[in-house]
Amino acid sequence: MIGSGQETFGGRANINVKYQNVTFGANTSIAHILYDIVPTEDRFTKETIPSLALAMASIFPVYNEDGSYNFDNYNWSYKQQAVINPVALANEREDRMKRNKVMGKTFFSWEIISGLNLKTEFSTAWNSYRREIYRPSTLPTSVNKVPPSNPEGTLRIKDYLSWTWENTLSYNTRINNIHDISAVLGQSMQRESIEGSRITANGFPNDLVTTLNASTVATN
Repeated sequence: MIGSGQETFGGRANINVKYQNVTFGANTSIAHILYDIVPTEDRFTKETIPSLALAMASIFPVYNEDGSYNFDNYNWSYKQQAVINPVALANEREDRMKRNKVMGKTFFSWEIISGLNLKTEFSTAWNSYRREIYRPSTLPTSVNKVPPSNPEGTLRIKDYLSWTWENTLSYNTRINNIHDISAVLGQSMQRESIEGSRITANGFPNDLVTTLNASTVATN
């Protein structure tokens, strides 16, 4: 899909150490992902590109003779559904998301006596999303049927954090090569937290600075 893309950067590390009856291990993975998003799933009224391409009347060209985008289908006539030029929307609308992900686990195991083992394990996961959407003045709106329009920007931020701590005490033995005895005592704790925010604003002086600090009116 034109205008869409993804870049992923990541790494992973592992360590395992064993000394006599003690074992220690840890691993972690990190990822930084950049997305250029083009909406593809929903009705054309939600400005998704495939639906807009199907809904746009074939009598209207994508470009005018001077090379500019054609928006005649958007203000065609009374009671006709407004359909924005899908090529213009895919190329002009900015929708970028940054995602950071960190996952890690560490464990410690101790064989206290033969057959009796104590193990503790701690794991955590963190996900952070930052999505910035900018609809420039070069695209029409329901208020401004013909560009330039009032540009609008949206910022969405979400953070997700979870951790788990598990402790187990296990015992395994065999008596007279006939009877097997196994017992496990365990304890576990877990916590999750999610924080998010969304801000929408307009009144940008131009399309050169698209961050929300350049806007003048917060609408949501």
